[in-house]
Amino acid sequence: MTNFKNVNGLTIANHITDEVLQSVEKSIPFLRWKSKIYDNFDVSEVIIHNVFMFGKRVGFIIVEAKATLNGKFVPGIAMLRGDSVSIMPILKCNGKEYTTLVTEPRIPVGNPALSALPAGMVDNDTVQCAAIKELGEEIGTDINISEDNLVDLGTFPLSAGGCDENIQLYAFEYNVTQEQLDSLHDRQNGVGTENEQITVKVVEFDDIPYINGLDARSVLSYFLWKNRKYV
Repeated sequence: MTNFKNVNGLTIANHITDEVLQSVEKSIPFLRWKSKIYDNFDVSEVIIHNVFMFGKRVGFIIVEAKATLNGKFVPGIAMLRGDSVSIMPILKCNGKEYTTLVTEPRIPVGNPALSALPAGMVDNDTVQCAAIKELGEEIGTDINISEDNLVDLGTFPLSAGGCDENIQLYAFEYNVTQEQLDSLHDRQNGVGTENEQITVKVVEFDDIPYINGLDARSVLSYFLWKNRKYV
């Protein structure tokens, strides 16, 4: 059974060290979540059950708010991980449109080869910088774009029943040669220090809705882009 202590008005699991707690209290996801719940609910207690550090960086925070709304209890357990960004390339080549998907193993859903658009955590970057960084890490730096090329498709919560994460969706158009397109397909990428195993796949853009098992944000990005162009 986990024992708890009270520190700075928070209820903290005993195994969480002072150093880790200090990092949590400075982290943007925790500060934002705490501010929102106190602004929008009647909160009697905030509990930090566990913290997973990624090196020296706060990764996941398992929290619980004892809270009510309109006098009724609201389920309050959540995982805090911060915001993410997704970027959808529309690559134009010989009169046709293509996009790039990244395929990588995903333990949380038990899938050794989940396909999706390039994406990643925002961390301490601006969302635009994070989008371009993820594009370079997952697809390659030979697609050279700037923040001015990004088209904002909107920001959406991913799993509001259990996680604080909101994802910003971007898209961009880019002209490539057939040689460039061919060089992208089956490219092996990823950040070694983050244990990423990424394979790039080039697909026809309008095939996105028909790809079995493609994640929701990728399909949503496609339809938001189509709506933007033709409405």
